[in-house]
Amino acid sequence: MAFFNMKQAAQEFGTSAHTLRLAAKQGKLPGARRIGGRWFVHRATLEKYFESSLSPEQQQPTAA
Repeated sequence: MAFFNMKQAAQEFGTSAHTLRLAAKQGKLPGARRIGGRWFVHRATLEKYFESSLSPEQQQPTAA
């Protein structure tokens, strides 16, 4: 299982750690957990979050 802290996730997905922490606090990252004062989230959760946040123009077309 690939878990990221918010700094790692921000680097991997090209956003800020602050934005991800806010999303976690608001419940927009299901399964995100706070352990020892640090947030951790699974890669699949992040992929789903960013996929759903893209506008239809930004989403990649699916192969038929």
